[in-house]
Amino acid sequence: MLLAMPMLTASPEMKQAAMADEPKKETTYYGHTYTTRTYFAYMNCLVQDGILKAAFFLPDHLRLDGNNPVYEVFLDKENRQFLTYDHLEKKWRDAKLDRLEWHGRNYYATCWVSEEDAALVQDYFSGERGGDLGILDFQRNVRDEQLERRHKRITDPWDKDLAQVPKLPKDWKRWADKVAVRENFIFYHYKRGGAKTGYCTFCGKEVPISGHPYHNKEGRCIRCRHPVVFKALGRAGYFQTDKYYAYLVQRCRDGFVVREFRADRTYRKDTLPHSEPYWHEFRRSIYDRTGEIRSYYWGMYCQRETRWISGSPCYYAYYGDQSGRVYGKTLPSLEKKELRQTGLAEWIRSHPITDPEKYLAVWERLPQMEQIWKAGLQRLTKECFHSCDNVRKLVLNPSEPGLIRALGLDASKFRRLRQMDGDTETLAWLQLEKRTGQRITDDMLRWSKKEQISAKDLVFIADRMSLVQIKNYLERQKEYFEYAGAAGGFIDKYGYPFCRGRVMEVVEKDEGQYDTILPVFWATGAALFIRLADYREAGGLDGRFFAHMEEIDLCWRLRSRGRKIVCIPQSTVYHVGGATLKKENPRKTFLNFRNNLVMLYKNLPDEELNKVMRIRACLDYVAAFTFLLKGQLDNARAVMRARKEYRQICPSFSSSRKDNLRKTSLNPIPERIKSSILWQFYVGGCKRFSQLSDLKG
Repeated sequence: MLLAMPMLTASPEMKQAAMADEPKKETTYYGHTYTTRTYFAYMNCLVQDGILKAAFFLPDHLRLDGNNPVYEVFLDKENRQFLTYDHLEKKWRDAKLDRLEWHGRNYYATCWVSEEDAALVQDYFSGERGGDLGILDFQRNVRDEQLERRHKRITDPWDKDLAQVPKLPKDWKRWADKVAVRENFIFYHYKRGGAKTGYCTFCGKEVPISGHPYHNKEGRCIRCRHPVVFKALGRAGYFQTDKYYAYLVQRCRDGFVVREFRADRTYRKDTLPHSEPYWHEFRRSIYDRTGEIRSYYWGMYCQRETRWISGSPCYYAYYGDQSGRVYGKTLPSLEKKELRQTGLAEWIRSHPITDPEKYLAVWERLPQMEQIWKAGLQRLTKECFHSCDNVRKLVLNPSEPGLIRALGLDASKFRRLRQMDGDTETLAWLQLEKRTGQRITDDMLRWSKKEQISAKDLVFIADRMSLVQIKNYLERQKEYFEYAGAAGGFIDKYGYPFCRGRVMEVVEKDEGQYDTILPVFWATGAALFIRLADYREAGGLDGRFFAHMEEIDLCWRLRSRGRKIVCIPQSTVYHVGGATLKKENPRKTFLNFRNNLVMLYKNLPDEELNKVMRIRACLDYVAAFTFLLKGQLDNARAVMRARKEYRQICPSFSSSRKDNLRKTSLNPIPERIKSSILWQFYVGGCKRFSQLSDLKG
């Protein structure tokens, strides 16, 4: 239908103007060259059946005696529509004029149009501008209307929801000025003998002044007893108070709404002592009876208008401080029904400066918070707001209505918690005490806090060691090297491991003698940092070991493949040695001997394997005989059983041995000494690492 309208062709006036408009080369200050012309396009138009048709011609086409337009724009003012046909691309387009491709268009170029056609466009739209500018104005208005309709589909439900928000109380303005803004002043006229009266901004009256005030001195109003700052009228000038948060809780159709404001006062020199109060509402949260929260904030919507916009509710883990005064006159009626279960009204009365939204967010996440607060646990209450999830993890029985059972305590332990005004750490220790049945003294609690040791750090061992034993062990460990790893591990010719801080059974006191950083053969798994790529390439820890020696086996593989293992003595690790199995446990003896033999088989070079394994067999039998002489029959049997099982499982490790030998690039390993640590310890009398002949620390 649109294309059936009469075809508009170039007029002689257009061609004449195009021929006269010679393109010119312009050079910028920076040397860039561009082409300029007076007109970037030429236009003519007609109106038929209520539709305006505008044809646009390119100057280059006209200069070549072309007659056909490049674009034809169809505009319908009644139906508020427009459409463009692109003759070059042979397709319809809905872009505005300024979004079409115009070669040579620049800031200075205009569109050529006759006076008659310009007037025709202006009359058609009844607008202020004609020609292409009038068309562009119409297109922009249409786009704005379309966007407005699209936005209204989104915003109308918001406005409908917010229509239930009540009006502000009649005394809100005065309350925001007097109560929400917590800065008050006494303005006085300076006198040599000291001012006797001044104007109190809270009282709103002339009040007497005691003493000798001076500018910016803090004090109290004699009449209202409010804290004030004295201001000399001659020196005050222009100033503004801080911005304070203020809250209003009101009943609404669906439940209740929490409204958040910012309020301040401005003082000007010419109006002193009077001020200009100001408040601004920027947030609303509707809490309906189903538990749903719908929040809105005041802001710029889609860069078009300032309005209420749907936003996210207050997050329980939000760490910002938005505490402020809460308007109190609406609370009594809400307390009976809407706020009854939340305890918010009681909280506000005991905490005049608070954030109701944060309180409700924490309460929804942690309903026991109200009980914790009413029980007088101030420190735990504070942690509910700052680390809600940490407290929530300690609510062991959330379905229990009573706080004592919900926390997994009994009456006596809950009484202790209240007496100490305990925090989450104290609560965790008392829960551990109840679970294990071990008494945790106040001294133990104070020590753990001082040492920054939490209950969760010891929960894995608490059922096998008393807390007193753990405390004594850790205190002793401060002075002595830990048995496993002790400042970096080495190994001897026959596979016996030892450390810088421990040779056989002798553990040295840490006096800084091994504080140097140096390469080692192995590091204990309790304090081992390793690159993930190296860990995977080496095959990781061998699960077939189950326990003991598996980290030495891993380190041997890493060293043989050219990786370095370094001890950093500046790091400190507290490790409860023997947590898996006690030292005297025959199972531990069995695993140590069996895994040590497996480790030697997996990693020893071919030229050493047979000789080392023969000598190890002799040494193992000597160890079994020694256990027998000591009356440790179970440990002697464990040694023999270890050798028997080694012979049985040895074939299953043959592929691992081949793989390790194939990837070996470092042989011998410097940190594997060439002598026997047993000989040096028992015969040579070398009880310390620094005394060894092969290595000096």
